[in-house]
Amino acid sequence: MDDVIERARGLVPLLRANAEKTERANAAVPENITALREAGLFRIPTPRSMGGLGLGLRAEVGVAAELARGCPSTGWLLMVNSAGRGLLQGMFPEDVVAEI
Repeated sequence: MDDVIERARGLVPLLRANAEKTERANAAVPENITALREAGLFRIPTPRSMGGLGLGLRAEVGVAAELARGCPSTGWLLMVNSAGRGLLQGMFPEDVVAEI
């Protein structure tokens, strides 16, 4: 889990630089989304068997809190995405989740 927190920490300067643009746009700027994706942070709740990190709520909250140091909106976005994805993955059989 520490390495994923470090990845998030490494994004703080970028997120901080984009925080005002994100606020004005009322949406995370594409550069932030790309950075989260490249850091693998959207894969936190995805099971390892499906190519994810297989980490739980503690990692999700820790990463979101770290991201929020740079841009609260982007931290919130990651948390909502992770929670929604984790919830959906728990509701369906593994073969359905694999197809999604």
